Amino acid sequence: MILRYLAAALLIGAGVALQFVPLYRARLAPLIARRPWLRIIEWRLVQIAAGFGLVALGIDCLR
Repeated sequence: MILRYLAAALLIGAGVALQFVPLYRARLAPLIARRPWLRIIEWRLVQIAAGFGLVALGIDCLR
């Protein structure tokens, strides 16, 4: 039960955190330079879709 709540909190937190990626662009630049596949998180459409998806999964875990 507690593990389920923890997973839900992590999913919801990750979904919300994705919405703030543009604010941390300067800090993420070195990480993205080393791992070019992470460039996809700079796309706003991906941030919104993945963020809502993670939040929805987190809410679903709470049911």
